[in-house]
Amino acid sequence: MGAGALIVLGLAALTWTQVGVWRDTETLWTHAAAVSPSGRAHENLGEVFQDRGQLAEAGAHFERLVRIRPRYGPGHLYLGAVRAQQGRTDVAMKEYEEAARLMPTSAVPHYNMGLVLIAQNRTAEAIEQYREAVKLEPSYANAHNNLGMALAAQGHVDEGVQHLREALKLDPEFAGIHSNLGLALARQGRAAEALQHLGKAVELDPGNAGIRNNLGVMLVRVGHYDDAVAQFRQALTIDPNLREAQVNLDDAMARSRQGTPKSR
Repeated sequence: MGAGALIVLGLAALTWTQVGVWRDTETLWTHAAAVSPSGRAHENLGEVFQDRGQLAEAGAHFERLVRIRPRYGPGHLYLGAVRAQQGRTDVAMKEYEEAARLMPTSAVPHYNMGLVLIAQNRTAEAIEQYREAVKLEPSYANAHNNLGMALAAQGHVDEGVQHLREALKLDPEFAGIHSNLGLALARQGRAAEALQHLGKAVELDPGNAGIRNNLGVMLVRVGHYDDAVAQFRQALTIDPNLREAQVNLDDAMARSRQGTPKSR
């Protein structure tokens, strides 16, 4: 009886110690990494720190992950994403290239490379990566959206609109796609349809200052100055530091004073 009682007390003490360890996700995986270093522990810790915006700590864990599992493609994606967030685009690009080599059927590395290339003002190269992404995954709405915007920026507006329409078909409630499609349609001279999509974008995401600014720009183009002024003012209420909206507001107010304002 005495021996049995000692065993029970020992297990109870052990259980109490472990309860203290599992109090949150960071503690759990920190304990796991300390007891038995593994790629999974560093992957999870990296995600915890990345979600918090602690990029240095996240990067350190993702670096350990790829050292432990150098042929694990998602690890290179994680590390590349953190480096991109830190502005280290050349390092990010190398990690994405390695992920693409290890994950030849995945569209994600190509999509991420496109993001880096756009950030580096290498739009033509970004287009090729986005093309590869939609080839590998035709239902990738974000890739169609970014491809459409990049094509329009390069002057290939008709093809850009095709991809933006495909993106909208795949994700019809995404305000950003409506806004981007509206801007592209405006470049084609299709003002009524452009206004329809820009208005829908504001309806879906009324707290987005950039989208309200885009709608205001289109309203100015068709002469609805008072409506445009209202959108620019709303944009500045949401984001007082949005310089484009302030410049556009001043312009719309000046136009309104010079001519008879139209209403929608």
